This record gives sequence, C-alpha cells and structure tokens, in this order.
Amino acid sequence: MKRFFRIVVRLFPVLLLWTTGVQAQDNAPPTVQLLQATPFANEQTTISYVLYDAEEDATGTLSYALFLYPDERLSSVDDVRTFATRLADEKDVLLDVGLGDLNEGASADDVQTYTWGDTPRTLQNQGFAPATKILPGSYYLYLVADDGVNAPVFTVSDFQVTVAHAPTAVQGVSWALVKERTR
Repeated sequence: MKRFFRIVVRLFPVLLLWTTGVQAQDNAPPTVQLLQATPFANEQTTISYVLYDAEEDATGTLSYALFLYPDERLSSVDDVRTFATRLADEKDVLLDVGLGDLNEGASADDVQTYTWGDTPRTLQNQGFAPATKILPGSYYLYLVADDGVNAPVFTVSDFQVTVAHAPTAVQGVSWALVKERTR
C-alpha cells in the first residue's frame, strides 16, 4: 500500500499538468470586439460590441467589463483594470439591481448594445461609473473578458467617445442672479 501511495504522489503533478493542458487546448478564449458608439456622451451613449465565449457564461466562470480611458495605449488586461474607469461588468446582468444591458452574445457574430448613461446609485456602489460624473474629454473604450481557463483578453476601440456635459440654466448664470429672479 505504501508503494502505491508513493507512486500516486509522484504521478499527481504529472496528471494535473496533463489534464490542465488538455483542458486549455479544448477551451477557446472569449471573443471581444468594440464596433461603434454614438460619438458624444452628454447624458448617454450606445455602444455596440461582440462578447462571446462558447464554454463559459456570466453565471459560471466568465467575467467581463467595459472600461474608459483617455488614450489607446494600455497594453495589458492588468493595465486596463488598474488605470481605466470601469463603466460596467457582468454584475449588470447578474444582480437584481442591474440594468441587464451588458450581455454576452449567443455567438461570435452576435452584436450586442450597451447603453451607458446615468447609472443608478446601486450600481455606482458596485463600481460602475455614470456618464454624468466623468470629466469632459475624449476617451477610448476597452472591453476585457476572462473565462477563468485561458489568459484574459481585451480589445480597445478604434474610435473615441467624447464626454461633453451640456450646461444647465443654473450653471449658465450666477447664483445671485438666480436668487434675484426668483424673488
């Protein structure tokens, strides 16, 4: 019995590496593409994207997120997760308070749309950034996906979204003038 135990202990790392290698070969990484967005995001913008993984989904091991950053030079998933602003992730679909907008497609050709706008406070508490609280400027979009098996993947948009908040009537005049007019 001791001999059998020694053989199993010695073979276990080899068997583990073999099964992991086979699993990774049979499992393709997620497909991610950012196709287009309405160019100006004053209060909201619609983003077209492709997100698909044949083996996993958001209820399993697939995690994904949409990010915003002022340039297109972030070069790794870690860079995107560290420096970019998260707009939404799979919690948009998984949580009861989510909008159900950031979905995985049914195939690698299934184009989805996400409307980024005035994100509810409950999602802001989950780390989602509303369009109304982003500094004015031009930004690139990043889409990151991680199936838990392959290395995480990401894509960056070849277009920019411009955030330009329209001034309100109160912003356009001084408070003294507003008070005077309301008397």
